[in-house]
Amino acid sequence: MKLANNWLLALAFLLAWAYSCTGAPGPLGCFAREPGDKGGQPADNNRQISAIGKANSVFLKLTAYCQKTRKLLISNRFQQVVKDADAAIKDLPGQAMPYYFRGVAYTELNEAKAGLADLELFERLQKRANIPVEGYVYDCKARNFAELGQWSKALYEVEQAQKTGQSLERFKLKGQILRNLGREEEASQQFIKALKIDPKHYWSAYELARSYENRKMYDKAVESASQMIKIRPSEPYAYGYRAQLFKKMGKAKEALKDEQSAKQMAQSEFPF
Repeated sequence: MKLANNWLLALAFLLAWAYSCTGAPGPLGCFAREPGDKGGQPADNNRQISAIGKANSVFLKLTAYCQKTRKLLISNRFQQVVKDADAAIKDLPGQAMPYYFRGVAYTELNEAKAGLADLELFERLQKRANIPVEGYVYDCKARNFAELGQWSKALYEVEQAQKTGQSLERFKLKGQILRNLGREEEASQQFIKALKIDPKHYWSAYELARSYENRKMYDKAVESASQMIKIRPSEPYAYGYRAQLFKKMGKAKEALKDEQSAKQMAQSEFPF
């Protein structure tokens, strides 16, 4: 996760939510929307002051919660994020951020259904407040739908994410989804785009090799596997994978050489 950027956006959501509401002036407005009679009577002023005080307390609690949760996410303490979000939802009813953080944590814990439930609720709350939904929400939803094998829904979500900005991870994820939809040629184009962003991205090269292999384009697959070796020359996996490809091409000598290299690097029987 790109937690640094996501944290800034999460805090922006918090502030935007506050500013988007009417009532008391400034960032406490959404917490101070108590209706009152017109005319500026003292009782009305007292109620407004009281509402602003309560709003300030809620705002400070929410800010402290978000800051703490950011640190937990950075340290990959996802179970604790879920536990704290449960408490925050009870302590700060109606706030969107605990659902966002819990949804992200559930996604990282591979609890797809729970992650989707929270992220979809967060998305509804954001749209209700006329706040744009950040692309990372769609990324997480796409991952969760993919985890559940709901590939068409996963594709829709990753395409929504791409509307907010392109990235290597989005191209790679979209390629994996397209592969599972049987759209291998389109998938390969996504992996090529990922490698244009970072030609040394090992797993994008692997995904492209697999895409060629699945279409029996073994020469191209070997090229991508060779690119993997150039990226990580001391890692045995790519040698073992390229050996498999050479076998399918009937190149026993080349396959044996790669298998020997892989076994030597792994210092054990290589699983290919």
